[in-house]
Amino acid sequence: MNREYLGHLFEVGFNVGVLACIQQKGLPHHYGTDYREDLAQLKSGPLLNAFSKGANTPEEKRILRESALLQLQKGYHTGLHFLREYLQHF
Repeated sequence: MNREYLGHLFEVGFNVGVLACIQQKGLPHHYGTDYREDLAQLKSGPLLNAFSKGANTPEEKRILRESALLQLQKGYHTGLHFLREYLQHF
C-alpha cells in the first residue's frame, strides 16, 4: 500500500514548492488566498501517520515515516527549483 502513495506525497510536495516560489517571487496570480488556506490546513504529522499505519514494528514505522517525509521534501525542492528555473529561462 505505501509504495503507491509515495508518488502522491511527491506531488503534494511539488505543488507546495511551486506555490512557495510564486509567493517568494511575488508573482501575480488569480488564486487569491485559496491555496494559502488549504496549505494552512495541511499537516505533515497526520500524513506521515497515515502513511506508516500498516507498519508491523516501531522500526518499520520509523522507516516508512522517514521515506514519506523524504518524498515530501524532495517534491517541495523539485517544485520550487522547477518554477525558478522556468522563470529564469524566460
